[in-house]
Amino acid sequence: MKQITTKSDGGSWDSKFMTTCNPSTYGGYSKSKTQYEDSTLRSFNLLVETSNDKDPFESSLGSDEDLFNPRGVGNGHISRNIRLTLMVADVVEPYSSIVSINKQDAPLDIVPGIPVEARSCISRKFVNIDLLASSDASSVTLDWVVGGSFTVDETKLMYSKWEDVPEKFNCVQQPTEQEYIEYESSSFTSSTSIQNGHTRWTDAETFSGKDDPNPHFSETIDLSSFSSGDSIAVFAVCVVDKMWAKQPTKVQPNVPPQSHVVNSRTNSDWNHIISNGKTVQGRIHWISVPVTINLQ
Repeated sequence: MKQITTKSDGGSWDSKFMTTCNPSTYGGYSKSKTQYEDSTLRSFNLLVETSNDKDPFESSLGSDEDLFNPRGVGNGHISRNIRLTLMVADVVEPYSSIVSINKQDAPLDIVPGIPVEARSCISRKFVNIDLLASSDASSVTLDWVVGGSFTVDETKLMYSKWEDVPEKFNCVQQPTEQEYIEYESSSFTSSTSIQNGHTRWTDAETFSGKDDPNPHFSETIDLSSFSSGDSIAVFAVCVVDKMWAKQPTKVQPNVPPQSHVVNSRTNSDWNHIISNGKTVQGRIHWISVPVTINLQ
C-alpha cells in the first residue's frame, strides 16, 4: 500500500505523506476541494461495526425497554449503539457540576429557555445560609459530578468571596489555564483536598438504567472565616484523562497525540483557530458553573 495520507485523521498534520485528490471518475472534482488547513482534519474517528453479520436477526436489534441498561431485556445492536452515540457526545468536552448543597438538590447549571449571560449564575444557582440558625451553619457540604471524560485524575472545590473572583470567571466561558492558575494560587482563594476517581463511562456496564450513573464527589467547606453579608463563589474543578497524552512506544509516525479531543483536555499550549472562526484551546483544569453561598 502506498504511504499516502488520505484519511481524515491525518490529513492536516502528516505532511510527509499528504496529497490532494484529482479524480477523473464520476465527473471528477478540483484539487482545491481536498486542501485542508493545519487545524481542520484532527478528528477522533470511530468506526462502529454493528454486527459481524451484516444482516443480523431482527431479534438481536433490541428495543427501547431498559434502553440505558446494558444488561436490560431490551439490549441489542440498536440500543447499544444509541448508548454509544450518547457517550461520544458527552465526552467531547470535560465538565464538572455541583449537584447538591447540604444533600438538597442544587439549582441547574442551565435552565431551558433562559439565556445564559455573564455572571447570571450568581442570581440563578445560589443558596442562602443563616449563620445564626444553628451551630451547623458554619459549614456547608457540597456534592459534585465530573463528566465528559473517563478518568478523574484530580478534582476539588475552589472558593472565595465573589468580590475576589476575576472578571474572566463569568459562569459562561472557561478561563485560560494561566487565568485559572493565578486565581487558584491567590491568597484569597481556598481549596479543598484533591480527590480522584472515575466517571459514568469508566465502567458503564454497571449502570442499571435507573439510579444516578454518575459517581459523586463530596466535600465540606468551613465557613467560619466568612461573615454575614458575604457572597461566596464555589467552583468544582477537575483534571481528566491525563493518560491520553502519554505516547505509546513504537508508533508511526513518532509524534505526540494530534487530535483536538486529546489535546484540548491535556495540553494547555494547544491553540487552533478553525476557518469558521471557532478556536480549539487546550487546558488542563476545567471548572464548573459556580454555586453562590449567600451568608445572612
